[in-house]
Amino acid sequence: MEERRSLYDVLKGNLAAAGRRTFLHRLIYIGRHTFEEQQAVTQFYETTIKVINDGYCDEPLTGLFLWYNEYFVHSLEGSEETLNRHLQLLLEQIETGVIAISAMKVILVSYHIKQRFFQQWISRPVHAHTLPERISPDSDMDKTAQLLQTFIGKLYQLAELLQKQTASGLQLILDHLSERVPQLLPETELMEFLLSVSWLHDPQYLVSHFASLPHTDIDTELELPASTDFVPYNVFFTLPEPQD
Repeated sequence: MEERRSLYDVLKGNLAAAGRRTFLHRLIYIGRHTFEEQQAVTQFYETTIKVINDGYCDEPLTGLFLWYNEYFVHSLEGSEETLNRHLQLLLEQIETGVIAISAMKVILVSYHIKQRFFQQWISRPVHAHTLPERISPDSDMDKTAQLLQTFIGKLYQLAELLQKQTASGLQLILDHLSERVPQLLPETELMEFLLSVSWLHDPQYLVSHFASLPHTDIDTELELPASTDFVPYNVFFTLPEPQD
């Protein structure tokens, strides 16, 4: 009889076929910084990413970091472990006052992504652009969701554009993002509004979510008869009495 395959067997086979050791996730978060020297923002993030990628990691961190005069946008890809380690390092540095970040919000977490947008970690300075219309601070849930979708759409379009470039074309666009693709860069008014949205979580919530396992009741443990994969099928059988 053919051996029954478990879900774990299927997951291992899929990861092996994709050439991965674990699942990939994508994290997008924004923040407001008060660094006096703009270059200090990038230097801090470069060091943090290098520490994680140069040490043991199942999947390295890749992504795009855009920094403005007062804000930043970070689209990061990696495993659950490396993303969690990055956020922990970031929060530790904020708590000890090493870095000057006054507010952060998680914009998107995509689990089990098919492929990376970026093959390395890239950082670039960008100039602020103004929205054509003012955002009302009293925007309802539907309007906020539309603005959130607009924000994510800009970053995804930018990532797809960069993926299609040759090596020389990629470098040219990255060095002149504000001039060549201003329509794909999130505006500062949009980021300021999203930082004020109460139902968007900060990275601290995400770290605590990664650190705790949810309690679930497995249906097969509540069914009778119990599955033979977990309980011996002949546990209630008795051996025949020996004959003289």
